[in-house]
Amino acid sequence: MDDERKQIRIGFVGAGTHANNLLYPSLTYLDEFDIKRVAICDLVEEKAQYTASIYGVSSTYTDHRKMFESEELDGVVVCINAADHPPVVKDALRAGLDVFVEKPTSVTIEDSEEIMRLAGTTGHFVMVDHQKRRSTAYRKALEITENPSFGEISMIESKMHGHLYANLFTCMMEWQIHNIDIVRAFAGDVKEVIARTCRLSPNRGSIALLLTFENGAVATLNWGSEAGWGRFCERVEIVGSNQEAVIVDNVRKVIHYIQDESNEWSTNWFPITKSQTPVIDGYVDNLREFFNCILEHRIPVPNIEDEIKALQVIYDVANQLGIEKKWTRTIGER
Repeated sequence: MDDERKQIRIGFVGAGTHANNLLYPSLTYLDEFDIKRVAICDLVEEKAQYTASIYGVSSTYTDHRKMFESEELDGVVVCINAADHPPVVKDALRAGLDVFVEKPTSVTIEDSEEIMRLAGTTGHFVMVDHQKRRSTAYRKALEITENPSFGEISMIESKMHGHLYANLFTCMMEWQIHNIDIVRAFAGDVKEVIARTCRLSPNRGSIALLLTFENGAVATLNWGSEAGWGRFCERVEIVGSNQEAVIVDNVRKVIHYIQDESNEWSTNWFPITKSQTPVIDGYVDNLREFFNCILEHRIPVPNIEDEIKALQVIYDVANQLGIEKKWTRTIGER
């Protein structure tokens, strides 16, 4: 039988810890596509060659511009560091490629706005890897809240605790920006932000936020730096107008309340493939959306406009609390 899968030729920029642990492994769960892993670029040649040998990538480069010029690609996956994303993403757009980029797309709002303008000029899109939107648990919660019986979302209570970074601004950019994207997925655009903080040290502290959304809903968000790497760090509660609510606990368990009754749900651990981290944390479905959008010529969600709106909240919080807007490069070990 002929292979009816639609072929996509993909290049990759970045062969670091995050890409190797989560993005490249996610490709193995996307059998509905014929993904040609054409080329990978990393500034360190040995890293590019190592990753290429593990994941079956054909060619390696140390200059992304040369890769874009030399290879016939449909799209590119970019996963390096926030300060390095903008020039690579812009070069990809100018080369006529759709882009999947890890969050945050940039250190400044201005850089992301420039990317958005260039995407509009070139007619190609930029998808941002806020993978939690497509995690198994949050997709279930969104399904519940989108049912007419849930009514209108009126309130969200949420927390997102990160671990220690060099400073609080970096913690917000690398960790709590996920929280903004998630509450926006449920309630839409943010109209107003009120922020308060308890500072423990220059890189430690807790932040409480009151958000008002354009649709009138309100949210309280609690952020912090004290979770370490533990799984207690994340919780979202969404309240509807028809005496229903849904809670997502640490991206694993969902509790749906209907008046005085409740139903609990968690991911099915069999078959084992559905319980792998890239699947239940949303990386697989985010890449699936990216590939489908390339084939269908449509704009994905979340996209560069969504990222700008998340960055605006981060900068609003930093300005209100006097947090120095200094981002520090994060480096992992493979």
